[in-house]
Amino acid sequence: MGFIYYNCNPKQMHVRDCVFRALSYFYDMPWREAVTRIVNYNCDLGQVNFTHITNITNFMAANGYERHKPPRKGMTVQEFIDECAKEGNIYVLNTIHPLHLTIIDEKKKVNDTWDCSDRVMKYYWFRTIK
Repeated sequence: MGFIYYNCNPKQMHVRDCVFRALSYFYDMPWREAVTRIVNYNCDLGQVNFTHITNITNFMAANGYERHKPPRKGMTVQEFIDECAKEGNIYVLNTIHPLHLTIIDEKKKVNDTWDCSDRVMKYYWFRTIK
């Protein structure tokens, strides 16, 4: 298992912006652009809770990424990495935190401000690196 400290927040905050940090990494864009895109997307829909899992799911779907459930209930981030993650893909995992998004990079390492590998996951999205 590997953990890489990753924090693209310009103020180096460690809480309340995991959605923006994860999607910034996933979409390979600056943190501020991730914030702007998510907020604008939800404003266009009249939504104000832009970090709610339904709104994140809709945002990801609008950008061509389908939400998946792990193969079994109670699967931790580490178990997903060991049993399911493929090198060459980047994953966004939703853990039961109540809502936390984290990144699994193309080398199957957690990229976050803290090691959440022992957390149970609920959903994931992925994209293949070209």
